[in-house]
Amino acid sequence: MTRSAFELIEQAEVLVVNQMVIHKWLYDTHDEDSPIFECMAADDEGYIYEFGVMKHAMADAVVEGNLITVVDTTGEKIEIVCSAHKLTNKNPMMPIYWKRNSRIKNLVPADRLIDSRTKTNNFPYEAATVVILGVRSPKPRFRIYIRGKVKKYSNSAYESCAVVRIHCRENSVDLNGEIASESFAEMNEVVNEVKKLIYSK
Repeated sequence: MTRSAFELIEQAEVLVVNQMVIHKWLYDTHDEDSPIFECMAADDEGYIYEFGVMKHAMADAVVEGNLITVVDTTGEKIEIVCSAHKLTNKNPMMPIYWKRNSRIKNLVPADRLIDSRTKTNNFPYEAATVVILGVRSPKPRFRIYIRGKVKKYSNSAYESCAVVRIHCRENSVDLNGEIASESFAEMNEVVNEVKKLIYSK
């Protein structure tokens, strides 16, 4: 018996959307007015794509084995390959820290909160730090700062590191700064993880 698109998504550990590997996504079949499936992906050149599928579209999806062909919210057909097995060579996600505020303080471990007065140039190295903008909004904007490895210079006290700033809304992402190309997949995973926590509460 062929499984439905809903069953495949629910049982998947990893998805490949239009040939891009996804480890984190938002999925809520109770939502009738917004996409029930949302994810972000980065291609090999670092371009970031966002995908969303409404419930009625998922119900009409064509399923062949573990492949789902479905129309997304832009009207384009996308292909979702569902795997029930995690990738064994997947590296752990980088640490995610949060600038303390009333919305987040009870949702994340205390050791992942940093003082609300901390300046961005003092955010942790080799980690992502999340700053929520508009704490009282049901769907707040937020900004993620990802700082790389610290670079020290001989005969100088000066230090520097690569920094990328990711500006996020519920359905859009912009970024600027400097980051190694091999970090795009991990950056995408961090954004999905943060969205999952903020927008599911």
